[in-house]
Amino acid sequence: MASPADEILSDPSRLETAVRQELAAAGLSLDGLELATSLRDALEARRRTDEARRLARGMNLRLLLVGWDGADWASIEPLIERGRMPNLARLVRHGAHGRLRSIDPMFSPLLWTTVATGKSPSQHGVADFLVKDPVSGQRRPITSDFRRVKALWNILPEFGIPSGWVSWWASYPAEPGRGVIVTNLVAAAVVRSGRGCCDERPDLVFPADHLAERRSLLVAPSNLEYEEVRRILPLSLAEFQDAQARAPTDLPDPSSKAPPDPIVFVVKLLCAMRTYHNLAVDMIRRGLPVVAVYYEGVDMMGHRFQHYMPPKMGMVSLAEFERFQGAVEAYYELQDEMLGELLAAAGSETVTIVLSDHGFAAGHDRPEDVPPYTSRQPAEWHRPWGVLVLHGTGIRPGRIPPASLYDIAPTVLYLAGLPLAGDMQGRLLSEAIRPEQLTSRPPRQIPTYELVGSPLARSSSVSLDPQAMAEMVESLRALGYVGGQASPGAPGAATEPAASAGQAETQVFYHRNLATHHIKRGALVEAEAELLAANTRRPMPKTYGMLAEVRASQGRYLDAAAALEEGLRTIPSQMGPDSLLWLAEMYLRAGRRQEAARVADRFPKLATRAIGDAIRGRIEEEQGALREAEAFYESALNEDPLLVNIVLRLHALYRKQGRPQAIEPFLLRGLEASSRVDTYHRLLGELARERGDYETAFRHFQQAVDLAPDDPVCLGNLAIAAAALGKRRQAEEAVAWALRQAPTQPEAWLLLGSALDRLGEPDRALDAFRKARQLGAEGPAADIGAALVLARTGHERAARELLAEAKRRYPGHPTLEAISRSVSKSR
Repeated sequence: MASPADEILSDPSRLETAVRQELAAAGLSLDGLELATSLRDALEARRRTDEARRLARGMNLRLLLVGWDGADWASIEPLIERGRMPNLARLVRHGAHGRLRSIDPMFSPLLWTTVATGKSPSQHGVADFLVKDPVSGQRRPITSDFRRVKALWNILPEFGIPSGWVSWWASYPAEPGRGVIVTNLVAAAVVRSGRGCCDERPDLVFPADHLAERRSLLVAPSNLEYEEVRRILPLSLAEFQDAQARAPTDLPDPSSKAPPDPIVFVVKLLCAMRTYHNLAVDMIRRGLPVVAVYYEGVDMMGHRFQHYMPPKMGMVSLAEFERFQGAVEAYYELQDEMLGELLAAAGSETVTIVLSDHGFAAGHDRPEDVPPYTSRQPAEWHRPWGVLVLHGTGIRPGRIPPASLYDIAPTVLYLAGLPLAGDMQGRLLSEAIRPEQLTSRPPRQIPTYELVGSPLARSSSVSLDPQAMAEMVESLRALGYVGGQASPGAPGAATEPAASAGQAETQVFYHRNLATHHIKRGALVEAEAELLAANTRRPMPKTYGMLAEVRASQGRYLDAAAALEEGLRTIPSQMGPDSLLWLAEMYLRAGRRQEAARVADRFPKLATRAIGDAIRGRIEEEQGALREAEAFYESALNEDPLLVNIVLRLHALYRKQGRPQAIEPFLLRGLEASSRVDTYHRLLGELARERGDYETAFRHFQQAVDLAPDDPVCLGNLAIAAAALGKRRQAEEAVAWALRQAPTQPEAWLLLGSALDRLGEPDRALDAFRKARQLGAEGPAADIGAALVLARTGHERAARELLAEAKRRYPGHPTLEAISRSVSKSR
């Protein structure tokens, strides 16, 4: 029976009624009742919890979530074809599969926390690899106390669903709950200190005694078998034994740019993989209904050995190539065997999800001049599209449209019988669910899980393990993810115990990564605050540039100029010449032509000839002297073909003159200097399409999309070229992903309308053209596109009426006149 307190919490109006009655009995009246904050919050939490529990259906299956960091279809598909990954091949053959879009920046703590929460780094708060420890003053891995929202391992127990989570990024220190948490520092601790290190350790695992009962499942270097290492790398027994002995204490020299010793590296990696895998299989066999296990090995092998894969790259010696060329594929094969063991333990009444957080460059897509372990840009080897496979009860076989990392948590919630959450920006992957399943168990939704059940709590009493964290920091440094500062436990570093959770200091990249996600969702005020915080940690050119762009996006051009001026004063030797061009642009947009004209003279050390000519060209164009502007732009691009904004301005001038192809030499020269300029590929694709060369157009649009995978304009262009070449799947996927971006550019909707028309979807094409018109598309292009669709589908009268109306708005437009005559003749 419910208590009076429960009744009041379930219906706050009862409290007001009761108070009114008591006051009336005393001869008093009540105008209104305002609940204290804590009670109001408790009432809201109770309502939300009751609502969620009413909508929950109960879990009628088991769920296995398998994360392969960095796995890529480009590496997997050839192995499947050769029969080397039979377990994944079976899941693909009988399940749903497709590409999974990562988010930027493509760094593991951010991405895997997004998988576990369904929220962006700007919401969940795990936005960097490292933070600064306040006691030692050194950097340490980011920990679970930085997460500001609930993860799935917090949500599922509220509905009586115990779960096991193994090695998930930023899960250390372990959070108490119902089920098991094996944190991402367990393997590092085992490598450094052996099997007994984890007994009764509440920071490493929950429950604290979980590993004490399972010592035999932990794999230290001394427990590793020679044959397991030899299947990955060719090596002698003596080499293996030497690496086995050195692994517990071996840390790379922080000042060295060399990659880690390959054999020691693989020994440590296999110890971690075997430890976490054994614990995951044990959880499945114990009957936990949800088990999630993360494997980092594919990504780590990629960063250490991907440049040795065929075809041979110029940066590696022939001897290295011959010895290490098979290492990555051998590891993929081993990872597939691990998958087979998980599936065998799970049984048939299980839905399995295999995913990767991003892809990894392979073959000719690999960067030629950047080793995958370099601290210059390790993420340059990451590709924005990872893998996704779903298999099991209720899963509809076949290829599905591109999905997002944000979609994983909502899909897990649905499969667990729980409602979706309105504050998760992803969606249920309904294309992967059988229609009868969706009919019998339609998805339901609540606003949020943050107010459901117990609030997110942190323990302030847990001391962090400095030695295990040192091992992780050195691993990240060896792979290029972090730079060269000594870490806790490294030679010369402070060795005091790390501080309690929650007291670490964030660093520059933490705030800049948060700003990136605020910008993506249009939260420019929040983005500006994070960029300012980043500059208090360490002023950097990119931060000043981002700050200027955020302010310019709000029309605050003088404030944008002030950000650039501050950068030029604070770190003048680090700011690039292009910052002067952007500074002049800000002054021009603010109507300060004289300040723009003086920029090059004020900063002569940065003002290259190309920058000077580009600024003069902008000023001439602003004054209406287009021929003079064109000459200055051409001179600037002859000096520096990578001035992208100047290329765009010159292209616009050429197009007005009816000679758009004149920009092509500058684009080709620019791509010779750097092949990673999406704008140049897009423009070359558009020029090729205008010539009717759809093969060349498709190639350039594909490269543009690889570099800018969320740009609806690039995706629309790719869809048109793919449809023209009969590549229907690529066209449909490009359209689907473009629509996921909710584009606001009229140009994107025009392109999508044309692509949908080519794909034989006239109703959707008409909707796209209407959307383009609503968003203010220039000229009659949207009307022409819609009229042609109407005419082709037998609605000639509606087409003529639409064209007549367009002619009244755009009298004398030559294309419109020609289309009108063509439609009239078809009567």
